[in-house]
Formats: sequence, structure tokens, C-alpha cells
Amino acid sequence: MAVIASQSFENETAQTGADGYITPETTLGSTVELSNQAGGVVESTGADPTGIAYTATLTGTRAAVQASDADTLGVATAGAQGEFTDWADGNAGYVFGDPDGLLELTFEEVDVSNYENVTVSFSVFVSDTGYEANDSFQVTLLTDSGEELLVDFGESELEAASEEFQTISFDLPAGATFAQLVVSSDTNASGETIFFDNLVIEGDLICFVSGTRIETAAGVRAVEDLQPGDEVRTLRGFKPLLWVGCSTILPREAQQPVLFRKGSWLGNTHDLRVSPAHRMLVQGWQAQALFGTDEVLVAARDLVNEETIVGAPVAAVTYWHLMFEDHELLRAEGCWSESLQLGETALDSMSEATRAEVRAVALDMDMPVVRPALTSAEARALR
Repeated sequence: MAVIASQSFENETAQTGADGYITPETTLGSTVELSNQAGGVVESTGADPTGIAYTATLTGTRAAVQASDADTLGVATAGAQGEFTDWADGNAGYVFGDPDGLLELTFEEVDVSNYENVTVSFSVFVSDTGYEANDSFQVTLLTDSGEELLVDFGESELEAASEEFQTISFDLPAGATFAQLVVSSDTNASGETIFFDNLVIEGDLICFVSGTRIETAAGVRAVEDLQPGDEVRTLRGFKPLLWVGCSTILPREAQQPVLFRKGSWLGNTHDLRVSPAHRMLVQGWQAQALFGTDEVLVAARDLVNEETIVGAPVAAVTYWHLMFEDHELLRAEGCWSESLQLGETALDSMSEATRAEVRAVALDMDMPVVRPALTSAEARALR
């Protein structure tokens, strides 16, 4: 899987003066915000500057937010500004500790529309004991499907997890186009400290299977034979390829290709195999009636009907990615499907060498989608 976006708080430091701290004069119930983006009350310089942006919100007079190694972002204990020690014996991370009030860490939305089999993982370290009945630590995931509580630690869970460093991982709902994490802590007694670190969102890029025949200016060619510069037929005319990439995997069930049998209702003239999240162009009265447009994009997995469009399990598969100057619709096996839609999250998922290749040729690092894209729930209305 490829890393779509991540954030680590190791050795985080503060970049501000007294205005960035809760002071003895802070009114009970007031809120102070800290952010890793310019313009925030506190700009965090230790967190990965290319990682997922975040804002921390503190409410209360004894609220505290810090990083490890006694690098304090904003803190007031017993009505006075202070420092914390390294609570977790060298375990770096974003710390929720000693608050008399509510602390929330809100990450920006991450676009995952160009990926499939997306997972979110993070590390939690609960330090010390003495948690009370009204103490809590929660991690909430927001996607197209709504909110899902991933972690809900009350007193008993916090006591049980004490002094254990654990990595927690969850799968996003199929068809999710974005993911956002909110972390909140409400503890009251001294010595209660929870580290949060290593947030990683991963997924698989959408792509064609080896052997897929693509219409080009030089005739029909196998996708694996294409090279940058080749003129490929798109819905907007022939366009030159800017980049071609591939990856070979041993697919899990959710990564298995989808087969569009010859003559499926999409009009393909030969069998077509693509990755499950690869979006196909759907045209016709159904799209117009339901969504007010004649053309929409639908993920292959959402078109499976177990007759002409089915899952096609294999032991190993090579997936190919085709990128143009813009997000395009290209002709593959007689029907229209999408090219790679480049964005910052797609770039972050690539190796350093591949990212350098793409940046050298791409003109737009944040391509708008070529046609409206349906969620899984919306796609069901087309069936």
C-alpha cells in the first residue's frame, strides 16, 4: 500500500511567545487554538511540515498541550505557566496531559478519492494510572458515511491500557472520498498523560491491469507498452501521456480486479480488468434523472452485478497508472475510464524518486476531477 498522508510529532517544539500560552489570567471556559499552519496561535515547527495539518483547541484554565522531551506548546498548571517532563521514557508524540478542561486535536480532511482499500492507523501510549469515572479519550473518524468512533477509552479502558504503547488501525468504508480525524481528551487528575503519534493514511492507487488495450494515435496498444509522449485517445481528443507507472502486488480480497465482460452495459468490446476503485464513465438518462448531468464517474466495484461485471480473483496482479496534463477520460477496451487524477495526496504516496519524476513533468499538482464522481451510496441508485 502507498502512504497517502501522515503526521508525526516527534521532537516537536513551539515557535511563539507568551501569546501562544494559556496564562493564569485565562478565563474559565475560554478557548485557545494552536496550529501547525501559519496564522495559527502557535506554529508547530517540530511536526512534519509536509504532513497532515492540524489545529489543537484547549478549553479550561488548567488545560495543557505539549510534546515530548519537555518541549511545551501551551501549558498552565495550578494557575501558572510550567514545563512537563518526558512522561513516556522517550516515546515521542502529541501529548494530552493534566488538563482541567477539554482538549481537541482536529486534522484537516485528506482526499482519498483516488485510492482504494484505504486504512488509517495511529499510535497511542497511556501513561500512569489514577483515571476517574469521568475521564475519557476518544478518536473519531469522519468520512462520507458520517462519524465513526474508533477509540472510546473511559476509566476502565485507560487503566487497562496504562503503560502500553499500541498501534491501532481501521479500514475506511468502501467508496470514501475523504477522511478526517478528531482526537479529544477530558481528564482531570495529575499524572494522567496520553501520547498520540504516527498518524498514517494508506491506500492503493487506481489503475489498469496488464494487458488492457488502450486506443492511441498509433492504434490499439497494450497498457504496458505505453510510454510518456505517446498520444492517447481521450474524450477531449488525442493527448500525450506525461507519466506511466506500475506496481505488482499479491492482492487481498479488497484489492482484487473487477472484470467487465465483453458486451457489458458500459459497451466494452473486449474483456476489461481494472482495480476496484478505478472510476468508469457512466452515460445516459439515469445519470441525468438522478444527478442532473449526462455523465458521471462510478468506481468499478460499485458497478458489480455478478453477471457481466464481476470480481476476478488472481494470485498476483500488475496495476498500471497513466497520467496526462489533466484528469482525462481515455478509451480502454472500447469504453471510457479515467486516468490518474494527480493531487498532493497522490504525490505523497509515491517514492521520492517517482515523485521527482512526476513533479518534473506535471503542470497541475492538484487536478480537478474531469466529471462528477459518485459515492458508493449514490452509485446504488443507478442499478
